[in-house]
Amino acid sequence: MKAVIVRHGRLRVDDVPCPKPTPYQCLVRTLYAATCNETDRRFIERSAEKPLILGHESVGHVVEVGGRVRHFNEGDFCLRPTAVYPGQTLGDVGCGLGGFSEFGLVTDVAAAEADGVELPPAVAAYSRYQQIVPNTIDPKDATMMVTLKETLSWSQRAGVGKGRGVLIFGDGPVGQSFVKMAALLEAEPVVIVGHWPHRLERATKLGAHETLNRKEKPIAESCPDRIADVVIDAVGKYELIQEAFPLMREHAIYTVYGMTGDRQVSFEMGTGPRQWRLVFMKMDEAETHPQIVDWILAGKLDPSLFYDRVMPAARAAEAFELLAARKANKIVLDFSSWRLAAY
Repeated sequence: MKAVIVRHGRLRVDDVPCPKPTPYQCLVRTLYAATCNETDRRFIERSAEKPLILGHESVGHVVEVGGRVRHFNEGDFCLRPTAVYPGQTLGDVGCGLGGFSEFGLVTDVAAAEADGVELPPAVAAYSRYQQIVPNTIDPKDATMMVTLKETLSWSQRAGVGKGRGVLIFGDGPVGQSFVKMAALLEAEPVVIVGHWPHRLERATKLGAHETLNRKEKPIAESCPDRIADVVIDAVGKYELIQEAFPLMREHAIYTVYGMTGDRQVSFEMGTGPRQWRLVFMKMDEAETHPQIVDWILAGKLDPSLFYDRVMPAARAAEAFELLAARKANKIVLDFSSWRLAAY
């Protein structure tokens, strides 16, 4: 089969073995997969060690069901099919989360557990996120559900809710998703900080009450009031704590969602509240799956607002160039034209 491989930082379409399902797995034909700016970039940086199949925001439909599978059926639309699970290899390629492939696997972890079969820990952990999507949701839109579920889980665990002020750093797709989740959770005010005018404009349409361009002037001058009960750093820079202090209310929670390589946190308390918490959390996208599905089906959440291009999977390298140049928000790669003769 074909897959999007990254080798030494360069993307190309290459042939790899088709994954073989076990009795507790299904073979899934990938239809679409979306780019994830930060996660994909991290794997691209690691590709000097081993070639990797990128991608995790994938969706496809089941074409072959293992004999011990009980919770998936042929034709089901599933999130996160992967050609190669974390910690495993497929031929000579490793796991960059494996969704940018013609075919992938989903694992019925519940059936395996019920039968007393122990799966590799990484497979069992990843399979929790391989959930079924109603076929009434456009599969292109379904690729956005991964980020939407992650940001909803994080928001709820951070205490975002009705009447609580939320300050979000980062105007990219993740920051925009946090804006929409905060709006749906009836937070107020919802304020986003960034420096790309077109992205801040998109955030306004998604429900931000105020946008702050930190390149134009310090955010404390643009927003002199303490408006934040929850701060979400979707960038991953501890230095932003200092910028957030003047806007944080007493008992505020500061969380760092964005991936960061920083190992030291340094700040001066002068402008901050007397009582606040720096909280390190984990989200669980599986727990928010029903809510995101309900909001989409009810018309309260439109995933198509978060991506602006659909491109053939064969043009994946070009797609990442557009993202790097900030000429696209998120891009959905179309795998539907790739076919194996057996199917």
